Amino acid sequence: MGLALFMKLTPAQRGAVILMDVLGHSLVEIAEILDTSVPAIKGAFNRGRASLRKLGRRERVAARPFGSRPARKLCPPLRRPGLR
Repeated sequence: MGLALFMKLTPAQRGAVILMDVLGHSLVEIAEILDTSVPAIKGAFNRGRASLRKLGRRERVAARPFGSRPARKLCPPLRRPGLR
């Protein structure tokens, strides 16, 4: 899951999910950090996780399977003198 998906969340949802799932803070700690109540954090956390699941499914559907388009050549093939 990329940073772009997290940026689609509201600031409260993004903060709650990152503080809990990434940084491992408790609900009480997150409420203190974000200066809000524990029930508000629970709601933002649950809505944030649900949104990430939904966005993640949408991203997987929209993504092309690996190898579905030809690879671009980064540079032309090397030519050795005397070989054709």
